[in-house]
Amino acid sequence: MASNNGMNFRNPGHEDDSEVYDIEAQERAAARKKKKKKRPSTHEREGRENSASSSDVVDQSSSFDGRGSSHSQRDNGTRRKQGSEREVGRRKQRSERSSGESRRNDASMTRAESASSPDSKPRRPSQLRDRGSTDQPRRQDTSRRSRAVPEPDRPLSREEATDRKTRRTDADGKVKTKSSQKKSSYQGLAGEEEFNDHEIDDGTSRRGDNGRRRKKENTEFMGNPAEQNVFVSSRGGASAPSLDKKKEGGYDDGTDLAVAELVSAQIDYQPGPVYMASKHDPAKAQKKLMKKKKSRMRTYILAGLVVAAVLILVVVLVVTRKNKKTTPQTGSNPTQAPTQQRTSCIASKIESALLSDPSVLNDPTSPQSRALDWITYEDPGGLLDCFAPTLLQRWALAVFYYSTTKDNAQWLSCFPSDDPTDTNCIAKELDRDYVIEDGSFLEIDPSLYVDVADQKQWLKDGNECLWWGIECSTEGDVGILSLSNNLKGTIPREIGVLTDLGLIRLELNFLTGPLPTELGLLDNLYGLEVQYNELSGIIPDEIYDLTLMTIINVAKNKNIGGTISSRIGQLMFLTAFYTSGNIIKGSIPSQIGNLLDLERVWMFDNKLTGTIPTEIGNLVNLIEFNIGFNSFIGSIPTFVGQLENLETLRLDSNKLDGSLPVELYNLESLKDLLLGLNSFTGQISTSIGQLTSMENLSVQENELTGPIPTEIGSMLNLVVVFLNQNKLTGPVPVEICQLRYVFQADRIQADCGEQGALSSGLGFNSCDCCTLCCDRDSPKENCLLV
Repeated sequence: MASNNGMNFRNPGHEDDSEVYDIEAQERAAARKKKKKKRPSTHEREGRENSASSSDVVDQSSSFDGRGSSHSQRDNGTRRKQGSEREVGRRKQRSERSSGESRRNDASMTRAESASSPDSKPRRPSQLRDRGSTDQPRRQDTSRRSRAVPEPDRPLSREEATDRKTRRTDADGKVKTKSSQKKSSYQGLAGEEEFNDHEIDDGTSRRGDNGRRRKKENTEFMGNPAEQNVFVSSRGGASAPSLDKKKEGGYDDGTDLAVAELVSAQIDYQPGPVYMASKHDPAKAQKKLMKKKKSRMRTYILAGLVVAAVLILVVVLVVTRKNKKTTPQTGSNPTQAPTQQRTSCIASKIESALLSDPSVLNDPTSPQSRALDWITYEDPGGLLDCFAPTLLQRWALAVFYYSTTKDNAQWLSCFPSDDPTDTNCIAKELDRDYVIEDGSFLEIDPSLYVDVADQKQWLKDGNECLWWGIECSTEGDVGILSLSNNLKGTIPREIGVLTDLGLIRLELNFLTGPLPTELGLLDNLYGLEVQYNELSGIIPDEIYDLTLMTIINVAKNKNIGGTISSRIGQLMFLTAFYTSGNIIKGSIPSQIGNLLDLERVWMFDNKLTGTIPTEIGNLVNLIEFNIGFNSFIGSIPTFVGQLENLETLRLDSNKLDGSLPVELYNLESLKDLLLGLNSFTGQISTSIGQLTSMENLSVQENELTGPIPTEIGSMLNLVVVFLNQNKLTGPVPVEICQLRYVFQADRIQADCGEQGALSSGLGFNSCDCCTLCCDRDSPKENCLLV
């Protein structure tokens, strides 16, 4: 704000505003005369004056913030058209007369302009005074008009003059006109604009029929009203207080233009808060409305998406349910050919599980390739997908079938027939009663097979666990493979794929080739029975890694060689070890003494050498120990007397010598004692009578001497007594003959031939009950049946 003594206050850049107001006043007067041709009432004049006063204040404030032209824009265009050329000329004359004053007031106007700028800093009261100003404060003018409004050319009436001079003083001592009471109030150094309806770009608002509403400015005095004589509009511009026209200003000479003069005043500067204008922004309102519309639109879109998703889900469920109903169930008939993707996936998975050379899949005649084609195109269990849990299991069993049908040989029973609808079969099951004759297995006659009806053919039923010879766990994993079914071929390496396999029983077939080392992959394997085949090779070393193994039977394969590994001592659960009828070499490892659960050892008819290990005495649970028809040397260890559960001791057809240990007669459970075809010497102890459970006593073809003990007659369970081709003396005791006549002994042999008795010089063993009489120096073939 700025105050200059004796300087006229004008709005810079709008010097002709006074002329505009003068013209407007004259236009209003002319309009009144023309309309009613009578003098308006006091009430009407008051309304017009109030309106003019409000517009003056608005125009004044707008002029100080650079909007001096807004007043002319708000006027009705019809008023300008009614101006005469005379009025335009008078306006130019006034402009010329006022130009001199404006030059004199440039300095003060510059200060007023800087004070009205919103960026300017507030000045102290001393800075607001002009240097030539007096210290006497001016009388406070409470009129709201910052400029005197020109009156028409006629003189004022008494009522009009009285109305203009009428004042009202409020409780704070402020003097206000009636028009100021109705329209606005000043609000100190800063104000607030209020807008009715909506704001227009040029700062105006519409009102009435003429389409314009004037702004309302609320301005209020702040500080001491008695000392304040400078006004600041709500827009920050300075305005001059209105002056009494008679005492301080009056009208310009001959122009009827009221000029507001700024006089010095004593101002008590009291800084206070400056309030910013708060106005309605149509752009923000439009943005807010658009934001609401967008939010509503997003809600509608989201709801539509949810409804669409629900509908799609319902359609998918319905279609899936219909597909399930129309999908054919797994049956005996093959389904349609698989897709290329499925075929490639299965081939890749089987190739990764393949245990043979990968090239076998390129050979269409190989069991692996035929099994792949079967499970891909012909499997009656349905075309399993690549990730079916039984895929590899069914493929491995198919490989086994094609591997054991060499040269298109047929199984004895339950092989797949040509009729696709025929899935049942009558199986042939072996009656596993073994017959021992002279230390050898007799060939199993086919008549020992029994029929088992209502079984399932291989490769025909959808569930491989129902195929004949297959038993599965509750989870559907193959646990037992048991077939004595005229199998011809080899045991495939892919048997290692059946990792849950516990028992492999393939005795009495025509299997050839070696035992696959992949058997070592079967960690759950506890039984391997492949006796009476034509297998070759050796016992795989991987077999000894299967710590759950309880039975190993490779007997009567004729061509299994190698040695018995010392790792056999790792099979702590082993109960039976059968290797008879092969070409195994070497000695019996001493580690066999660690197998405390071992019950049966059959190693006869091999090429074993060495001595009988003394660790055999540790096998307290041993029941059968058969190592005949080998090349063992040495004597019978005395530790054999510790085998209290031993029932069979077969040491015949070896190169053993020495006398029979007396500890041998302590084996009261012994039933079979076969010591023939060795070089034993000495006499048969009378303690032999303690072996009351004995059924088979064979000591032929040794160097035994002395008389035949009569205590043998007390062995009432004897069936076989072979005493021939020794150097025994004396007749066969009558007690032994009673075993034949009274009891069940039906085979008694002795050196009762006369010719042999004479040539030996020892005489002969006369025998009235022998079934075969032999000469001492003659081979057994020359023995005579009695």
